[in-house]
Amino acid sequence: WLTDAVGPRREPPASTTGAAATRPPATTSQASPTRAPSTQAPSTRAPTTAAAGQLPAGWTSFNRSGAAYAVGVPPGWRERTRDRFNATVVEEERGDRRLTVRSTNPADPLPAASRSYRDGYASNLPGYRRLRFDEHGSYQGRPAVVFEYEFVDGGRRVHVRHVNFKGRTWGYNVELVTPTGQWAGSQELARQFEQAFRPLG
Repeated sequence: WLTDAVGPRREPPASTTGAAATRPPATTSQASPTRAPSTQAPSTRAPTTAAAGQLPAGWTSFNRSGAAYAVGVPPGWRERTRDRFNATVVEEERGDRRLTVRSTNPADPLPAASRSYRDGYASNLPGYRRLRFDEHGSYQGRPAVVFEYEFVDGGRRVHVRHVNFKGRTWGYNVELVTPTGQWAGSQELARQFEQAFRPLG
């Protein structure tokens, strides 16, 4: 389901994709608040307002209308995009936590797609340990498959929450990754990301 790597590895430095008409389509980078949106996957960053997707104070909304979602960006974090699976990565500028959102249309069938993803990761990730696989979970009050696991990424152990759910016709994957030792202290952040996320399709 919506994954382009064996394991949620740290993304390499990259340049913006699908956000500025003058950028090469094969590269990715930190998005710019002032860039012009492309016709393929427009992305805009708007200031936080009380009504803008129930954003927490100080957050901004990063809108990828061509990918049918908007994601919240906390202060001190940055976003960058990739064309593959309409992905947006939101990561700490000085830290190890990140949120990745992916979308596809039409949505993949659930829970079958999540089971396939789970089984592939179980056999390929170093130090893999399954923590939770809930086919009757929820995200923003919508039915969702919630998959949590740990594995060793670049010599450190990380905790992953991988959530799959459907909008009207689009399918969404929202994946939060933190060092295992920071997971418990990141639950309020996870709740805020869920509150700020807007499925548009």
